Amino acid sequence: MAPHDMLKFLDEETGYFLRNNYNGHFTGSAWIISPDKSYILMTHHKKLGKWIQLGGHADGESDLLKVALREATEESGINNLKF
Repeated sequence: MAPHDMLKFLDEETGYFLRNNYNGHFTGSAWIISPDKSYILMTHHKKLGKWIQLGGHADGESDLLKVALREATEESGINNLKF
């Protein structure tokens, strides 16, 4: 979705931080990169059958940075992640 489409979606929809909004919803995701930038951590998404960055549903949380950190921590098991 292009940025202008996202802004239009925000204007026209409600519940855009809830996964049960089937018209669409925002999620948070994060790239975990090693300090020397030589490795990244990804997860295999079962439904998509692809390797992707860590992340997930906002579940009502409007702070998507908080969502990204929460999901990356949950999925990686790393407790001291930083932006």
